[in-house]
Amino acid sequence: MLCPKCNTPLVPDDGRMNSTVTSLKVKPSSSRSESSHMEVNEDLCVGCGLCARECPQHAIAIIDKKAHIDFSKCICCQICAETCRKGAIKIL
Repeated sequence: MLCPKCNTPLVPDDGRMNSTVTSLKVKPSSSRSESSHMEVNEDLCVGCGLCARECPQHAIAIIDKKAHIDFSKCICCQICAETCRKGAIKIL
């Protein structure tokens, strides 16, 4: 799998991602409109941190047991949404 931003190969054992993400397909940011962004439904988020661990851009932090996305880092690859077991993250 390649990083959608810089096309650098992402290797499961390189510390940037783990085996749970290797089967996910990254959606390139060029396929989205400029107004698209990821959004966390705080009612569904349990603060487990899985999305933050899997984000290749390190754009998610867990604050007060809820995921928060740094939009200046997020490239809308949707790995967080595909990883979230509660369905708390969606693209808008």
